[in-house]
Amino acid sequence: MPNCLDAIAGRAGRMGLPPVEKAVVFVVDGLGHGPLTTHAGHARTLARRLPHDPAIGAGFPTTTVAALATLTTGSPPDGTGSSAIASTIRATIASSIS
Repeated sequence: MPNCLDAIAGRAGRMGLPPVEKAVVFVVDGLGHGPLTTHAGHARTLARRLPHDPAIGAGFPTTTVAALATLTTGSPPDGTGSSAIASTIRATIASSIS
């Protein structure tokens, strides 16, 4: 996100993206640093960034809802309410199974 915002603002970011008027962030859900390293041949474009970008940690809960809320707001899951949503979904699924 910071690199896209830099490109939109016309600034040179770490990735060296050219200035743009609009940007799209492509999120690959469930693809971690380890699997990308192991299967780099299947994702050559993404794998080219491995030497430049360190692995990052994940917030809690590690759900798509929480991650997207953090990505788009810059706030941790407890600041977006997404952790409550994830807990409610888990509780509903657990009660449906039992």
